Amino acid sequence: MKSNKKKNYINKIVCAVFCILTVALVVLSQKSSTYPTASWFNGNFEEPDKSEVNEFYTLKNNKKFKQQITFSTLDVDTLEFKIDKGNAQAGILTVEFYNGKNLFTSYELNLDDYNDVVSIAMPDQATYVDTSYTMKLSYQGEGTLDIFTRERVDDTTGKTVNDLIMRSTGTDRSLHNNLLILLFFGVVILGIVVLYVNTIRNKKIYNSVQEKINQYLKRWKLLYIVEVILAFLVILSLLNVIVGLLYIKHISIISISLFIICFMLFAWYFMNLLVMNKGNLAKLFVVIAIPLVIAYTFALVPNSAPDEIQHFLKTYLVSGFDYSKQNVTYVPKAYDSSIYYNYHTLQSYLTTATDYSSVVSSDATATYSVVNYIIPSISFTISRLLNLPLMIGYIGARLLNASIYIAGGYYVLKKAPLGKMVFFVYLLFPMCIQQAASLSPDCLLNTVSLVSIVFLLQLKSSDQPITTRDIIIACILFAILGLTKYVYLPIFGLVFLLFDKIKKLTWKQWLLLIGLIFVALVIIGYFTFIEKAPGVGSTFATYYEEVGVDSTAQWRWIFSSPMKFLETLGNTLNTQGTYFLFSMIASPLSWLTLPINDFIIFVFIGLLLVSMFVKEEKFKLKKLEKAWIFILFIAMFILVILGMYVSWTSVGADLVLGVQGRYFIPIFILLLLLFVGKRKILIENYVKNYVIILLVLHSIILINIFEFMKYVNI
Repeated sequence: MKSNKKKNYINKIVCAVFCILTVALVVLSQKSSTYPTASWFNGNFEEPDKSEVNEFYTLKNNKKFKQQITFSTLDVDTLEFKIDKGNAQAGILTVEFYNGKNLFTSYELNLDDYNDVVSIAMPDQATYVDTSYTMKLSYQGEGTLDIFTRERVDDTTGKTVNDLIMRSTGTDRSLHNNLLILLFFGVVILGIVVLYVNTIRNKKIYNSVQEKINQYLKRWKLLYIVEVILAFLVILSLLNVIVGLLYIKHISIISISLFIICFMLFAWYFMNLLVMNKGNLAKLFVVIAIPLVIAYTFALVPNSAPDEIQHFLKTYLVSGFDYSKQNVTYVPKAYDSSIYYNYHTLQSYLTTATDYSSVVSSDATATYSVVNYIIPSISFTISRLLNLPLMIGYIGARLLNASIYIAGGYYVLKKAPLGKMVFFVYLLFPMCIQQAASLSPDCLLNTVSLVSIVFLLQLKSSDQPITTRDIIIACILFAILGLTKYVYLPIFGLVFLLFDKIKKLTWKQWLLLIGLIFVALVIIGYFTFIEKAPGVGSTFATYYEEVGVDSTAQWRWIFSSPMKFLETLGNTLNTQGTYFLFSMIASPLSWLTLPINDFIIFVFIGLLLVSMFVKEEKFKLKKLEKAWIFILFIAMFILVILGMYVSWTSVGADLVLGVQGRYFIPIFILLLLLFVGKRKILIENYVKNYVIILLVLHSIILINIFEFMKYVNI
C-alpha cells in the first residue's frame, strides 16, 4: 500500500513539473529577453588608429571599397566604423549591403554629419534572412576619405586583402535561446516519462484501448500509414518550432502545443508498434525505418547529399517523360542549385507556389540510367500536375526513393536464410539511411544488391527446385543492377552456389534463362556504353585537365605495370582503409563535410560484430562456398577501386583518388556473412537492446546533422 502511495506521489510530482515547464516554455517564448553586446569585426576591442592598423584604404571620388561580412541582422542594431576625413570635409559616403545579388539595404551619409566615427542603424528584421553579406562603400565629393582596415589572407584565393574594421552593437539572445532549448527538451523528455508512467499505472485500460485500435488498423491495413502521418506531423511541427526559435526569435503557444501533442501521440503509437512486432525483425525494421527516413529527409536539407544537385536535375528531367541522356535540364527558377538552404528557407519553399512555366537551364544533369529515377520522379510529375510547390515535389521524391529501400529491407529481413541480425544493423547504417532519404541512385543500388544476395542465398537454402518465376525475378534483378552500376554484377556469381539445382533445369527453362540474360546484357550494354549524353564529362573537364586524368593512358599503364598497380592498391588501403570503413557506416555525412564522432562508429562496429553470433543459424555455408563468396567480394572490391583509378586519378599515381566508403555498401555484407555461424555469445532480449541502442545512436546523429545544417548548408 505504501509503495502504491509512493508511486502515485512521484507520478503527481512528475506531472506537475511537466505542466510547470510547459507553461514556463510558453511564457518565456513570448518574451524578448535581450542583452547588450559590442564587438569588433576583424580586429580587437579597442578603437583603431592609423598606428595600430596594418593599412588604411583611401577613397577618392567615385572609388569603391568592397568586402564580405557575416552577421545576423536580428542581433545587430548598429554598425560603426572609424574614418579620417582629411581634406574630404564635405561629400557623400554611400554604404550598400547585398545579400547575394540582391540589395539588402543602403545608406547615403553626408560627411558633414560625422566627425571620426560613422554609425549606421541597421533595419529591424522580422525574420532571419542570411548571415553573409557583401558590403560596398563608395565616395562622391572632393578630396579623399580614409577608412581603417586590417590585412588578412583569403583562405580561398591565397591573396592578401583589406577588411574594414567595424564594431557592432545590438542584442545577444543566446541566454534566452539556450533557456528555451533547455525547457523545450525538458518538456519532451518529461512528456515521455509521463506517458510511460501513466501507461504502466493504467495497464488494463491501456491494453484494452490498444487492442481495439490495433484490430481496427490491421483490418484496414493502416498500421504503417498512421505511423507515416504521425511522423510527418511531428517533423513538420518541430520544423515550425525550430524556425520560430532560431530564425524568427518567436514561438507561438499553438506551435509548441501542437508539437507536444503530435510527439506524445507518435511516441505512444511508435512504442505500440515496437511491442506488436517485437518478434519480427522485418516488421521492426519497417517500424524504425519509417520515422528515420522522414527525419533524415528533413534534417538533411535539399542539395546536402552527395551529388544531389545532379540527381535532382535528372529526376526532374525524367518527371517530364524525357528518358534520354541529357546534360541540360530546364527547371523552374524557384530551384537554385547555388542556394544555401537552411530550415527557414526549407519551410518557406514548402509553402511558396512555383511557376513551372518560368524555367532556367542547367548543364549539370546526372547521366546515370533512367531506371534509378523513375519512381522518385513520380513526385515531381504529380507536383507539376497539381501545381504544388516544387519543394513538396522534392521532399516527396526523396521519400519515394526511401520507400524502395524500406520495401527492399523488409524483403531482405523476411527472406534472409542466415545473418538476419547482421542485415538488421547493416540496413540501419546512417550512411544507408542518408542515401535512401536523398535523390541518390545509391538507394536503388544498395537495395537491389542486398535483395539479389538474399534472393540467391534463399534459393540455395530452399529444398524446392528453381522455378520459372525464380528465373524471371533473378534476370530482372540482374538487369536493374547492371543498369544502376554494372561493376557490381559479379554479385550474380552466387548462382554457382546453385549448381546442383541449375543442372536440373528443363530445356525450356534454359532457353528462357539464356534469352533473358541476353536481352538484359543488350539493354545494359546499350544504355551504358552506346548511348552517350552530349558533352558528357564536360562538368569535370577542368578537374581532369588539372589532375591529369586520361582513362586510355591509365589502362595502358596498368597493363604495362600490373605490379605497380597492386602496389598502388596496397598504398590506398593502408592510407584510406579506416576512412573506407567509417564513411561506409556514417562519417562523414552530407557532402563529406559532416563528421560523426568516432565513438558512434565504434558502437556500430561493435553491434555488427556481436550480431554475427547472437543466434544459432540453421542454414550454414560450406568452406568452399565461403571461399567462392570471398573471391567474389575481393573481385568487386578491386573493380570499385580500379574504376576510380581509371576515371578519377592521374596516370600512374601511387594513390587512388575519389573512392568513398559508400561504394562498398552493396558488397561488404558478403564478407560479414562468412563469419555468421554457431551462437557464441548469449544475450537475453538482444533484439530489444539493439533497437534501443540504434534509436539512441540515430537520435544523436540527427542532432549532429541539425547543428551542422541549422544556418547554412555545406
